[in-house]
This record gives sequence, structure tokens and C-alpha cells, in this order.
Amino acid sequence: MDYPRAGAHYPRSTGEFLAWFGTDEDCLDYLEWLRWPGGFACPHCGNAGGWRLADGRVECGDCSRRTSVTAGTIFDKTRTPLTVWFHACWLFATAKDGISAQYLQRALEIGSYQTAWAMLHRLRSALVRPGRGRLAGTVEVDETFIGGEEHGLRGGRQPGKKVLTGIAVEIGEPKGIGRCRMAVLADASGASLGPFVAGSVEPGSRVITDGWVGYNGLAALGYAHERRNQKAAARRGQDPGELLPAVHRVSSLCKRWLLGTHQGRVEPAHLQAYLNEFAFRFNRRHSRSRGMVFYRVLELAAGHDPVRYDDIRATRKPRSKPPQQRGTGHPPSLDRPAAARPWRTAEMQLQFPLRLSGYPGPPFITAAIRPPAPFPHTPVSTSRQRAASHLQGKAWRTRGVRVRAAGRAPPRARHPDRDTGPELLEAGGLRAGLVPGPPGHPQAGPGLQDLPGHRVPVQGRGRRGARREGAHAPRDPGQGR
Repeated sequence: MDYPRAGAHYPRSTGEFLAWFGTDEDCLDYLEWLRWPGGFACPHCGNAGGWRLADGRVECGDCSRRTSVTAGTIFDKTRTPLTVWFHACWLFATAKDGISAQYLQRALEIGSYQTAWAMLHRLRSALVRPGRGRLAGTVEVDETFIGGEEHGLRGGRQPGKKVLTGIAVEIGEPKGIGRCRMAVLADASGASLGPFVAGSVEPGSRVITDGWVGYNGLAALGYAHERRNQKAAARRGQDPGELLPAVHRVSSLCKRWLLGTHQGRVEPAHLQAYLNEFAFRFNRRHSRSRGMVFYRVLELAAGHDPVRYDDIRATRKPRSKPPQQRGTGHPPSLDRPAAARPWRTAEMQLQFPLRLSGYPGPPFITAAIRPPAPFPHTPVSTSRQRAASHLQGKAWRTRGVRVRAAGRAPPRARHPDRDTGPELLEAGGLRAGLVPGPPGHPQAGPGLQDLPGHRVPVQGRGRRGARREGAHAPRDPGQGR
């Protein structure tokens, strides 16, 4: 294979990714193809050919040693399903600004933050390709401090929690920015800057730096060194920041990326891993297909040595109390049976047409009440007529029954023994029912309190605040005349 092709060697879109890697077996087969594209080759003796065993491992035909597809990679001895790993790699590669461990934990239902954090750090440790080419042509080199402002420290080179970082940026011709290299430096002396430049820039290239004395030995290393003095430029009235525009732009982008995606919470011991990720993303910013970046990440991960949790953990801090168990343990595999459209199940459907007479608001919903016909023996007072005429047409002002919404409402139905009385409309899950008449009345029937599983007191208040039985709602002034 000369060069990977989209649609054949890597997915072109998220839809193809979901179609390709739906099961753990598909992910394992793709990982095997990445690791041994020409067939199995024993990692111990180099012999080509072997036998596949019933447990999934492969036995070498020469030395008879057994190995698995994930052995010797960053997936070695992992208890996380490969579908989760592949989705993590896809999110890691396709996101423009990267992802944080907390986002990965939420997206893939990972039980603990430490597991998501370790997964991302294992991927970051594999992003530096062994034997990668060095920068060539015209290269700008400078150093910067990464870290926030600290109380009591003034100046850019004051010691503190900030970390000194070396940056080398390739200048494109006739304009533009090429690749970049970034590394944590112990100090700004020539003993630290010289090896950084030698490991990042091809000998014979033109190297542009500022006037710092730590760069004085670059000419002896075989570079065409060009110095640009910022103090002299300031005396001439020029902007010192324009002397090295490319390296300053990359430095600003890196600091903004750390503050944005990771909220600036990067420990100095892990800063190099984040710098490697930023350089990996920056150097592939012109890639037309995000699937190609995904392919490169998995290719580097399959060829990298195993990375243990103790290798990426900076220090072992004593715990005063045992850690809290958050989550359900190992993340569930994404190799799951097809769902039977849970949004269409009968339990999720409303069993009635929703009809509201007003705007419901939490935590209560005011149910509209239709004024009932008065009973023959019940006189209609003048005050009640005025109240009914005032409240008619203002459902949101009704001082009727306010009930808390609970459960699903059955279809509205009247009691067969009566045809009069107030009726509650369905509103957001309210049950429908009838209010009983006076005791002994021939049309009296069961009310809301007699419906199974639902008891709603229906009472009213008099003009002086005293409760009166049977004052269910204002009566219609047009009825009973």
C-alpha cells in the first residue's frame, strides 16, 4: 500500500465510521490489518506465518510463541472494549480543538475520570512518530513561558510555576507557516537550546532567533544563524513582536488552546504530552479528511509500546481517604443490539390529546374549569354571578382547583349516572373526573376522590376565607334563571 485511500483504508465520515466499527470484532480485525498489513509477522523472531488459536491469539510457526493483536501496543491488557477505544480515537482525531477527559467520560459512559484521562494520555504518548523528519528551510526559533501570572513575580524569565518551552516554526515560501516543534526546556542556556534546535531543525537550514546569548552556538552546529535584536528594533521605532511573527503566533495559539479545551489545568509534568498533541494537530490542520487523521492516530497507537498507568502518572500522592466510586466500573461496550425504537413504545406515548386552557408553569398547573349547571334546589347568589362573569374568559386567573401534575391521564369519560357538574380538562397529565353533587341528590355520582389511584380534594373558600363544602367553582350566571 503506497498511500491510504479514503473509503477503503479509513472512513471518510462519521456515518462510515459507525458502519465500519459497529462490533468489537470489526475493531479487532481493523487493528490486526493496521499492525500486520502483509500478514502475521511474529514480534519475537520476525517469522512470517502462524496459526490462529481458538482464544483469538496467534501462534508463530517458527518459535511457537503466542501473541495477540493488542499485545505490544497501547491497547495491551486493556479492559476497555475496543469499540470504546475506537470512538475515543475518532473523537480525538476529528475534533478541531481536541477533547478533554471529562468530555470523553460523559460521551462514552466511562465510569471514572481516571480511565478517560489515562486513555487520552496513552494516545498522546503515541503521537510522536519515530524517525520523523526535522524542519528545513527557514525556521524561526524562540522560547516562551507557559503558565498564568503569579503573585510577586515580574518579567517573562522569572522562575516560578511557569514552564519554559522552546518553539521552532517552519516558514513557508513565499508566505505562510509550515510545521512546528515544541519541547519543554530546563532553562534558557545554550546547553538546553542547542540540543532542542539540533533535534528539531535539519542542519544547513536558516535559523532566525532573537538576540539572546543562548543561541550564540548555533553557527557551530552547522546552521545559518540570523539574529534579530528586539531592543535595537524598539530603538528604531519598530514593533519587536514583528521580528518573529510565526513563532509568536504559534505560541499564542498553543496558550489559547490550553486555556480553551483544558481550562488551563495542565500540570508541568504532563505539559510535554499536551505540546505533542498541539504540534500533531497543528501540522495536520490542512488535512482534507478527518478520517485520515484518525487513521494516523490508530497507526501510531498500533506501533507504539505499551503504556502503563504508572508510566503516565506524575507522582504518587498519598490519599487521606479512599476514592469515591463514581460510575459502574468499566465502560460498557458500544457493541450493542439494535434498539427497537424506544421513542415509539407504548409506555412513552400520551394516551390523550393535550389541550391546555392556559400556559402551565412549574411546579403547578392550573386546570380550567367549565362552569356547571346549578342543581334545582341550589339558589344562585348575585355575588356568585358577578364572580363568574368576572372570571369568565381569564383562565390564568381562575381561583379554582390547583393540582400537581402526576401520571398519565386516561381518556376523558363521564359517569353514566350523571350528566351535570364541573369537568376538569386534561392538562399535562391530569386525570379527568366529575365532582359529586349534594348528598341524596339523584344525579350524585363518584367524584375525583372516588377514582382509583387518585384523590383530589375539591373545596372552595367563602368571602371571609372560611371553607365551604360544595363550592367547587363559580357558576355560570346564564344558567338556572
